[in-house]
Amino acid sequence: MRRIFCVAAVALAGFVVLNCDTSTPAPVFNLDAALPDTFVPVDDGGQQVSQDAGDGGTKTTFGCATVTDCETLITTPENCVTATDCVGGQCVYVAKDSDGDGHKIAGCKDTVSGTAFDGDDCDDVDPLVFPGAACSKDATGKPIVFPTGSPQGTCKAGTVSCASGQPVCAGYVLPIAKDDCATPADENCDGVVNDACPCSIQGATRPCGIDTGECVAGVETCDTTKGWGGCTAVGPKPRNCGAAKGQDFDCNGQADTAESSCLCGGKVVVGGTAKCDSGQLGICAAGTQTCTVNSADTSTAVFGACNANNVAGAADCNSALDNNCDGVSDELGATCPGNPCGGPKVNIKTGQIVQRQAVAAKQKFANGMWGCGGSNTYDNRTLACRGNDSQFVSCGALQWTKDNLGKSPTYNYWVTDQLKYAASTVGTDFRCSVSSNTGVDCGASTPMRVCVDTPDASCTLPGCNGPTSTDPLGNSCNWSGCGLDSANVNNHFGGCGGNTTAATLCCPYIIF
Repeated sequence: MRRIFCVAAVALAGFVVLNCDTSTPAPVFNLDAALPDTFVPVDDGGQQVSQDAGDGGTKTTFGCATVTDCETLITTPENCVTATDCVGGQCVYVAKDSDGDGHKIAGCKDTVSGTAFDGDDCDDVDPLVFPGAACSKDATGKPIVFPTGSPQGTCKAGTVSCASGQPVCAGYVLPIAKDDCATPADENCDGVVNDACPCSIQGATRPCGIDTGECVAGVETCDTTKGWGGCTAVGPKPRNCGAAKGQDFDCNGQADTAESSCLCGGKVVVGGTAKCDSGQLGICAAGTQTCTVNSADTSTAVFGACNANNVAGAADCNSALDNNCDGVSDELGATCPGNPCGGPKVNIKTGQIVQRQAVAAKQKFANGMWGCGGSNTYDNRTLACRGNDSQFVSCGALQWTKDNLGKSPTYNYWVTDQLKYAASTVGTDFRCSVSSNTGVDCGASTPMRVCVDTPDASCTLPGCNGPTSTDPLGNSCNWSGCGLDSANVNNHFGGCGGNTTAATLCCPYIIF
């Protein structure tokens, strides 16, 4: 067997590439002792084997067809190198990176040839330890800990390097227990220079105050006998709700006038207005209040007095408003005789009528007839007509049929007549009529009266009465839809026994 010696002349980046040159004389060495018994040479043009040239970066090896043909080297440290490829019939060896930190193991050698494989990681077990990495432990093996988690002030983390094949941490500076007050530095590395120190350099200055809002930053000076003092900064000052727009006297980054304590009701700025109740009646009730600076505490704002938007004027008898601010709609007022509605307010000690009482429930018909809401008994029905004012009386049944303008009643109304009823049945329709002269007497205190209609789906003819109804004021009628002196029309009469209250139809008192 012919054996050709090749010199591996180049070693780069932790691996060896072998180049054969038959013109170079090979050194004498015992190759047979280095070859495995099972080795089968490959006919690769005479480049089956090569040997170490003694330059520290080459290795005697064999030619190869695949990486499995490459021998396993005996190394120190053990298994620190691997054959990673068979390139051009040559075995390529690379130092291992067992901990995966991107740095190959340092000091890896072939024990047979003495070949060294490039690598700089003297700790190939811990992936956090490699040359250039930040130190995690000091020279004694104790963890390096900084007060804020990272080096501040004079502290330094240091970096890992290798010395005598071992990782060492160099360049780290640890914190001391307390800042050296004689130096303007942060030796305890807590992020604050000379914290807890009285000043120690006479005349030294440092910044003070802030440049926010109306505040202006300044400097304070060191007096070795008293400490820091004499800050030249301006502000902050108490919040001023009367400040100009945008001014920030308390220097918190928000304009004083926008602070919640300077907003009346949480949203109205100083000078702004809001609706309010003046405490008066009618059109004088609505008012306006202005947000002002609190004179007792200028850092807060308060609403001023509520001023009525309108002043009381003369009553307008054609208006539902209360223009004279007496608490009664003008058309219901004592000075407007055209509207009869309104009961009295009586002094319970003397029995004297002292004030008209407003009646909001009312309905207007023709010729001065009004339906005046209330829940009066028949005997007290005229109290709704201006409190028994002599100018108004309870209307009669006939006047209702003439002057109701074809309107349906909004409420149940007493009329002055003692109306009786008569009932009849036409087919399935139950029909009724009322009369002052004939019929069934309902009783002196519960005669028939005008009632709110409640349609009955079973009724097919005019005058068919509906079921029991109740008006918005709670007044009830047993029947409805009865005609006056006829069962063939619906004049909206109904009621009868058990129905004790109703509103009243009021009409002007006319003397003939």
